[in-house]
Amino acid sequence: MSRHHILSISFVLFSLFRLSAQECCDWPTLPESDQHPSDHPFSVGINQSYTRMDGLQSGTHSVSQKSAKYEYGMRPLKMTSQRVEVDASYTFTPEYQLGISLPWVRNTMEMQHYMTDHTICGEMGYYMKLLQRNGIKYKMNPVDGVGDLIIDGAVRLLDEGTPEDGQHRLYLRPGLKTPTGDYKAKMTSSSNNGSETIPYWNDKLHIMKMRTEYADPCMQPGTGSWDPLLQLQYHFQEGAFGTSVIGGYELTTRNPLGYEYGDVASLGIFPSYRPFRRVQLTTGLRYRHVEKSDDRDGKYTDTKNLTTDPVNTGGELTDAILSLDFFPLDNLVLNVGLSCPLWSDLNGIQQSPGNLYTAGLSFRF
Repeated sequence: MSRHHILSISFVLFSLFRLSAQECCDWPTLPESDQHPSDHPFSVGINQSYTRMDGLQSGTHSVSQKSAKYEYGMRPLKMTSQRVEVDASYTFTPEYQLGISLPWVRNTMEMQHYMTDHTICGEMGYYMKLLQRNGIKYKMNPVDGVGDLIIDGAVRLLDEGTPEDGQHRLYLRPGLKTPTGDYKAKMTSSSNNGSETIPYWNDKLHIMKMRTEYADPCMQPGTGSWDPLLQLQYHFQEGAFGTSVIGGYELTTRNPLGYEYGDVASLGIFPSYRPFRRVQLTTGLRYRHVEKSDDRDGKYTDTKNLTTDPVNTGGELTDAILSLDFFPLDNLVLNVGLSCPLWSDLNGIQQSPGNLYTAGLSFRF
């Protein structure tokens, strides 16, 4: 297997293993494969991913909406996240590479608002009995926009052997996530009356009012913080078979509104097989440990809303990876991928992780 095939595997796994602080709804994508032979140092690519979550989980067990309503009056029913990511990279020499990645993000959420039965005094002085059963359901308007730009590099520390007899390679990949995405997007709803604000219960006045506030942290297109990234990648290749072991860490910082997403540590192993010249299969397992978020100034926090209580952030996650690459042309790569959650232990009550589906392409020149 040639050098650029091995670099292809390296790029796939680096992109696949990118970390995200917004673990509640933004799972790392499986972007396109890439190749970097010395005579084609430039590469550009685009990748689209989609995930949906529609269950609740506490620790390792699922939680029903009925159980959760006793702790949180406002809870998510369904959340979706879509990303379109544009990547570009340049290989200066076989030992040094520089890349950038810019996503466009679109998040949606359906909510349920539950209050115990009350005799309510309306704004016009009328009294009524409110029987909610499962509560009031409403959709939040989509939150979308440009996400955080990532700048990353690669330094090859080890290169021994040949692909035919067994080749060992080691890469150090530093990076920086920049605060280009909007972290102050407002959350509005499309309730039955067409209101453009969020319903909430005023316990003192005993009336239903509406308000507009910041979108939940995991719904924001960006984080507002500068976060250093660091990965160490080891690759072994012999003939059509390969194995990669990747460890990474994201050190998160606090944004100007006082919110800090939790640090993320990760480790994964990814076997690969190339049965034909123009087809490559990559599988693997990835483990992540995510620290709790911290809202120092309370600007995103509502303790009656499950998705805005920092207690319900962080945890441990393990998922299975499957990525299939096609090489219809020497300079063109097509990719489809799937990430399936196998096990998770989540703090507090959070939405259960969902499958992530991806598709993309890249071109080198």
